[in-house]
Amino acid sequence: SNCSADVGLDVNIVDNPNQNLLVDNNVICLGDQITLTATDYPNTSYDWTPNVISTSSGVYVPISNTDNSFSVTATDANGCVSSSSVSITVNDLPIVVASISDNDICLGESIDLSATSGLVSYTWTPSVITGSSGTFTPSLGETSFNVVGTDANGCVSSDDVSLAINNVPTLDLLVN
Repeated sequence: SNCSADVGLDVNIVDNPNQNLLVDNNVICLGDQITLTATDYPNTSYDWTPNVISTSSGVYVPISNTDNSFSVTATDANGCVSSSSVSITVNDLPIVVASISDNDICLGESIDLSATSGLVSYTWTPSVITGSSGTFTPSLGETSFNVVGTDANGCVSSDDVSLAINNVPTLDLLVN
């Protein structure tokens, strides 16, 4: 009983949709947007965690500094599945508080402007002082001041202060 039989079977082996999740910037400031990009395959669905995007790529703005881990699972038309993940750093914004020594002055008086100290740079508008604090004498049109502070991470925040400038009454002295 030397019987033998041959059976042929063709098997179609399909590659998994090999994912490579990329982010355009892995260190950002709170409020900045990032672009998340998964490898794009035809006839593939993408399941993001958190559910921030529905296609192979998209833009997202993290809502806190702990909103920093992303993953995607791709499922192609053959049911093959692949996953990838990425983490980023989301830096908090600096705290910038502007203050003014007196918010109601007479024309010709000086005021002290200051902002929270310890930041890398300060930009005042109008540019009446440099750094975190200074003294100057405003004119009638200079009543609102804005300061933008930048921290060591390049993150920025701002604050505003304003004042009222009262005109000095003029006196006429008459001699008889």
